[in-house]
Amino acid sequence: MHYSPDGRFLGADVLPDDQASEFVTCRDMALAHAVPFEDWWAKHSE
Repeated sequence: MHYSPDGRFLGADVLPDDQASEFVTCRDMALAHAVPFEDWWAKHSE
């Protein structure tokens, strides 16, 4: 994704379809290890 220096979204790159499975695998791994924010915050609050 591309952002301006002030944080405004400018656009994103669209990857070829043949790369989709690689990123779906990464997404699935991240979701499998995700923790609900409230659970995380209960252990790591300031």
